Amino acid sequence: MSISALPSSSSVVAALAPVVCSGASSRPAFTLCSKAIKGQTYEGWLCAEKLDGVRAMWGRGRFQSRYGLAFRPPPWFSAALERHLGPNIFLDGELWMGRQTFSEAAGILRRQRCQQGWAKVQYHIYDLASEETAHLPYTERFEILKHLLRPIGVREGSDSTNLASAMAGGLDGPWMDPLHREDRHIVLHEPFCTLDADSDITSICEGMVKAGGEGLILRDPQGKYHPGKAKSRDSQSEATR
Repeated sequence: MSISALPSSSSVVAALAPVVCSGASSRPAFTLCSKAIKGQTYEGWLCAEKLDGVRAMWGRGRFQSRYGLAFRPPPWFSAALERHLGPNIFLDGELWMGRQTFSEAAGILRRQRCQQGWAKVQYHIYDLASEETAHLPYTERFEILKHLLRPIGVREGSDSTNLASAMAGGLDGPWMDPLHREDRHIVLHEPFCTLDADSDITSICEGMVKAGGEGLILRDPQGKYHPGKAKSRDSQSEATR
C-alpha cells in the first residue's frame, strides 16, 4: 500500500489549447502525483479516492490520453460537454468503470467499435486544465469547475466535506463509490474529507483498499496546476496499495 500527494503547484493546460509536453509528439501535460511521505503531516489537505482508470483530458471535442492517443466514445457520451463547455475549456479527469475493473475499461477504450461498452464508463473530472486558471489555488479552480458544469447537471463524487462526517458512515458507505449512487456518466470527483492533525492517512488508505478502492489522492487546497510529476510533497500526493 502507498499514499500519494499532488504538488503545491499542480495542474496542466492552456487558454486555447492544452499544455503539451516538449518533444516530437504533442501530448497533454497532466499533473502527476508523487508518493506521500511517511510520517509527514498533511493537515488541511483534501482527501479523495484514487481511481484505477485511464487518465484522459477533455478539450476541443475529444478525449486524449497521457500519451496523446485519442479516445473515440459514441457521440452521446460527450454531447453535454461539447454543448455547454465550448472549445476553450480543458478538463483533467479519468475514464473509469468502477473499482477493480481497470482491465475491462482499458479493453473498451482500446476498441474503436465497442460503442456499447461505453455505457459502463464514467468520466470523473479532477481539475480544470486551463492555462488561464493554472495559477489559482485548487479550491478556486474547483469552484469554477462547479460553475461551468452546473448546466450539465453532473453528479458530485462525494457527499462529505470533512473527515468526521466521512468516517461516520464507515469506509464502505455509499460516499465511497459514485457508481452506486447515481447512473450518470459525467462525475465531478470531489474530495470526501479534509485531513486534520490527528488523521491517520495509513488507516484511511487501508480502509479504502479493503473496500475495493485503489487508494487515496491528497491535495493541497492552495496548490496550483503544474504539469509533470511532483518531486516531493509539493501539491498532490497519492496513497495506494
